[in-house]
Amino acid sequence: MKKSRVKLWVLLVAVVAMVLVSTAGFTAAAPKNNPKCDVVIVNGRVMDPLTRYDETATVGIKDGKIVAVTTHPGETSSLKGKAAKVIDATGMIVAPGFINVHGHEGVIYDTLAYGALDGITTWIGGNCGSSPYPLADFFADLEATGITSNYGAFLGHHELRGSVGLGPYTVATQEQIDSMVGKVAAEMEAGALGMSFGPFYHPMVTYPEMKALAAETAAHGGGASIHVRYAVPYPVPADPTGNPKQDLLDVNAIDEAINLARETGIPLLISHMGGPLLGKGSAGLALEMIGTALEEGLRIGADMYSYDYVTISILHPLFMLPEAELNKVLELTGGVASDYYPLSDIMIGGELYMAAFERFESAGQLLYLRSQVLAGQLAPFTVCGDVIKPEKTWLWMNSPYVMFENDGSVASNPDLSRPATTGNYSNFFGYWVREKGALDMMTALYKSSTMPALFLGLEGKGRLQVGCDADIVVFNPDTIIDTSKHSPGETLNQPIGIPHVIVNGVLVLENGEPTGARPGKVIRRSWDFPGYLPGPWNE
Repeated sequence: MKKSRVKLWVLLVAVVAMVLVSTAGFTAAAPKNNPKCDVVIVNGRVMDPLTRYDETATVGIKDGKIVAVTTHPGETSSLKGKAAKVIDATGMIVAPGFINVHGHEGVIYDTLAYGALDGITTWIGGNCGSSPYPLADFFADLEATGITSNYGAFLGHHELRGSVGLGPYTVATQEQIDSMVGKVAAEMEAGALGMSFGPFYHPMVTYPEMKALAAETAAHGGGASIHVRYAVPYPVPADPTGNPKQDLLDVNAIDEAINLARETGIPLLISHMGGPLLGKGSAGLALEMIGTALEEGLRIGADMYSYDYVTISILHPLFMLPEAELNKVLELTGGVASDYYPLSDIMIGGELYMAAFERFESAGQLLYLRSQVLAGQLAPFTVCGDVIKPEKTWLWMNSPYVMFENDGSVASNPDLSRPATTGNYSNFFGYWVREKGALDMMTALYKSSTMPALFLGLEGKGRLQVGCDADIVVFNPDTIIDTSKHSPGETLNQPIGIPHVIVNGVLVLENGEPTGARPGKVIRRSWDFPGYLPGPWNE
């Protein structure tokens, strides 16, 4: 009888131990016969945002996967003894690699390599309505050449419009819309994440056109991203929503995006909300509108970057306004003409009219240069404006449905690249998290990795657990900071405090030096886009 009781207690203890291990999940020690690891990371503060695990632990990596996360000294010793490479992460955070949910291509191989310097292990391109086309050919080229980090893409609406002869300022006929709808299936079959819309850049796109394409995309299991129609309250021929809110057209644009998700059922990501909503009083209204939509059951998220600038083409309709009206718009956004500057030298008649990064003196000067472009005397150029207010950045980054992105890419002329390409995440963690205390570290990591993975449906990414992809960033929370800025020769400066980045188990950044490895994989969607965000609307 006593022996039976002993056996029963042993069984109970074993069951309790199994439950504890299962609830701890990946925190359990690796098997004692663990294989030789390719990389072992020791002494780091291991943080997994999905489970909120936060311990000084050892991470073992083999064949592109995480095979151990343990605090057991014996297991650590065993893993180190069998490792091909050991990284001492004392004083560092070991976290899931950053997933840049909104990037652009530019010179794609350079874009992905530079992005990895900022801890990015997965890059999502094809945003703002513009993507490579057709995606099947582009994906094949990437795989043939090799890429630094993982890459997936939306199909750009603008490319579909171009394929049927439409430009930014032309309205589609029903025949052209039907033709575009017919082309969606092939791109979804090629692995597109969904459709990206950019009515901000193609202002004559109608709501029915976007609705038809969104419905077809959703029918194939895809999602959508959108750069909303209005960034500032400038006059337009017609309001596509018919539902003005306090005369703020940028809020009307949010209404249009929400209606797109409501009427088609498509999961929708509203792009870089820290920047487009510039009208005074619009940010809070937009937050309220999206929150209400989530409570309604719509699948909507938003993203933002951490810098205080926006970029815009000199040909954008904003610069069609008369000088007096343009000054009013600048005032509504809390800015003046000198907040803006060109990103390249302006040459007129063979002579330098204005140097790159030189501030505009007046709205009239902006309009004069636009007239020169329209007259064919000057090539189109990009204008940058330091107009995003820190209080809006703070407000948006604390929203439960906003994740982080960089809106970046590397241009053939590096000085025309976006500083956020190599500085966005280091700026988030160095300036906003450490210096300003806007977010706690775990929440910031969640918004940089786990949240995008859940929304996009990237299985095995955005978490640091046994069995997950070994996409990992190692950084120093006390020193991490960006150094890139809009200055010649400094646009793509490498950030401080990120010594190691691992993609699919391979070091692409080691001791602060790029290794030249290209272990990235093309992400072809083969699942229904979830558009999932943990929160009260999903509980």
